[in-house]
Amino acid sequence: MYRNHYDLKVLCSDLLVTNDLRKGKTIFVQEGMTDPITSWGKITWKLGLPGYWARNTAYNGGGNICDIYCAASPGYKDQFARYGTDARKIIVTGIPNYDNAAALLNNDFPRRGYVMVATSDIRECFNKEDRPAFIRDCVRIAAGRPLLFKLHPNELKERAVTEIKQYAPGATIYTDGNTEQMIANCDELITQYSTVVYIGIALGKKVHSYFDVDELRKLAPVQNGGTSAATIAQLCRRYIEFKGTKDEFLWNLSLPSFKREGVRPVSLTRC
Repeated sequence: MYRNHYDLKVLCSDLLVTNDLRKGKTIFVQEGMTDPITSWGKITWKLGLPGYWARNTAYNGGGNICDIYCAASPGYKDQFARYGTDARKIIVTGIPNYDNAAALLNNDFPRRGYVMVATSDIRECFNKEDRPAFIRDCVRIAAGRPLLFKLHPNELKERAVTEIKQYAPGATIYTDGNTEQMIANCDELITQYSTVVYIGIALGKKVHSYFDVDELRKLAPVQNGGTSAATIAQLCRRYIEFKGTKDEFLWNLSLPSFKREGVRPVSLTRC
């Protein structure tokens, strides 16, 4: 639109990338959890259609469009490669906001000793959900312990609050606030389709999810003390300044020279 030229484009999705964005240097940075593969997603895969035909983010990271892919964990690296991205391009950097869960334990959230429920915007994304049944299941899991619900920002709040009051009377409900700190102080975490489940896993909480929890543990972002952003920034700087070919840059990533004073890359290797 503005006819600008960019030395580097950093994308959080490779599902739908315009021709202009594909020109020049590109880096994909994983922003969170990918959606489950639905029946339509399976048809998309079987027919070899582009990932966006799945109508969710299930195949995000598997488009093999960007030059370099920054993945949250070895598990996601395997997933992106399995869905079509060249494994040589995928670097396990960790992702900001999910790489230092231990720091959340030092917080000023006043409540402790509860079962926390982090809801998802399933209905707002035009998918089916039996919310009353989900709330009743949360009450069952809590087994008399205090329940705390934190609503997804995209939810229709009045509807969600009314349902919780009806099916889980006495539960505490938050429509805003620091979700991660609430997770840090809970005894047990119940989620639906939410990346915040990885905070609970990293902190050793018992977690529930619509995803397979054992699979989530394999995918969980690496914990590197909050250095993911610095590592990704370093990678971007190096790529902008590199004068060789893309293949040559990928080869250089495997060398010990990929370092900058004050930054220690974590799991920065390629297959």
